[in-house]
Amino acid sequence: MNVNQTDIAVLCETWLNDSKPDEKFHIPGFTLHRRDRRGRQGGGVAIYTRSDLNVTILDNATSPELEVLWIRLESQKLHTMFVAAVYAPPNSPFHQDLNDSLVETVDYIHTRFPESGIVILGDFNDMDTDSLASEIDFSQIVDKPTRGDNVLDKVLTNIADDYNRPAVINPIRNSDHRTIIVSPKATIPNPKRQKISIRPIRDSSIRSFGQWLTSVDWSWLLDLENAADMQVSFQDELTTAYERCFPQITFVRREDDKPWMNNRIRSLIDQRQAAYQSGNLPRYSQLRNQVEREIKATENKFFLGKVSHLKKSQPGKWHKEIRNITSIKKTSNKLPGSHMAPAEQADWINSHFANVCSSLPPLDRKSLPVYLPADSPPPEIQPYQVYNKLKKLKISKSSHTNDIPLRLVLFARVFEEFLVEWIRRDIADHIDPRQFGSSEKLERVQRRVTKIILGFTPLTYDERPAKCESAGEQSTPPPLLHTLEMFLMFQD
Repeated sequence: MNVNQTDIAVLCETWLNDSKPDEKFHIPGFTLHRRDRRGRQGGGVAIYTRSDLNVTILDNATSPELEVLWIRLESQKLHTMFVAAVYAPPNSPFHQDLNDSLVETVDYIHTRFPESGIVILGDFNDMDTDSLASEIDFSQIVDKPTRGDNVLDKVLTNIADDYNRPAVINPIRNSDHRTIIVSPKATIPNPKRQKISIRPIRDSSIRSFGQWLTSVDWSWLLDLENAADMQVSFQDELTTAYERCFPQITFVRREDDKPWMNNRIRSLIDQRQAAYQSGNLPRYSQLRNQVEREIKATENKFFLGKVSHLKKSQPGKWHKEIRNITSIKKTSNKLPGSHMAPAEQADWINSHFANVCSSLPPLDRKSLPVYLPADSPPPEIQPYQVYNKLKKLKISKSSHTNDIPLRLVLFARVFEEFLVEWIRRDIADHIDPRQFGSSEKLERVQRRVTKIILGFTPLTYDERPAKCESAGEQSTPPPLLHTLEMFLMFQD
């Protein structure tokens, strides 16, 4: 539905009942409305509507034997619109009752909501819709067979001039009815595509980068005059090596693409559609089965390679990927019963919480002291403290497009002493002598270090990492060089 930019989708013969909850059939971005057949198996109709549409179920006291569902859509810019999903079983003795019910409901809508648009669509089987269309002065706009050589699925409407000729396309999965797409004559923009550039972190690239990193003499950085020069030179060196060792690749994807979608599957889908349009049904069946096999295999490969291992290490991300694969999303945060637009809701909520403190006097920032005296001697930064902090950084978090990726924290042990010196130099110019007293300690401490160190978790003797001269000497290397993200933050 996302591919065709669907606003409303009508389904017939849903075979749903009370034992099958709505959550099982949730589609992200859509709300499900349904009318199940009562007392016996089969039948039933359902309507999916885009979640941001203002939809009301029309309570029209339909007979239990009639499988009809009416909804009302309201818009601030357009007239009210009514949509009915209909299923008329073949050889049913209730066809005339269904005809009368539809006529009565249309008359009611014309009386209460003049100028409204009305669309009645569904599987009518052998029911006579010509007399119905004539009685309510509607047009039946489907002119191609929808099952075999018969037009069983029809669309009757009083606003036929506002829509293009319906497209009858191949069935969805194992359905024996073709799918009907009715689109408005207004221009619909094509799905957005975006170019995505990535630098894959391959083992060979990591080895190449590590060999370069451990062979470089970084002592020249300590000869620079200030921390700002050290930071710029350090990042320039790393960026050049990073771009060389981790080549960039670019690909194009659509906004609604699944994470496992690839060009091969897209090509097979295009071939399948072409075979159906040309009437080559054997070729269409072959390609349909091949597409389903490819999707299943690619989805399983994606899960095993990029999702399954997250269950223990990053359970939150694991659940997110599972919901993405299975199309299970969190329910809409739209306020139930509210007809306000999202922007109006946001303004109302903001005003409500802003009024909580409206009776309190504003905070006088000028009355606050410039600095807060410390209760204890100034802390010192040790290499193992920096290293231990770096190990706890989440490498899965996205960094700025111009930053070196966080994954390079793998090589943190190579830089631990240099980075400590970098921090010490940077903070020396910002120390307030009144905070710690003795000015001769300025080279080692600063007010901001207190905030940094308080965030460090103290290590026991056994947890402190042993001295290591190169990344290759680590028995279990930590995640990657997320160093720059943190230390650039220290500069602000």
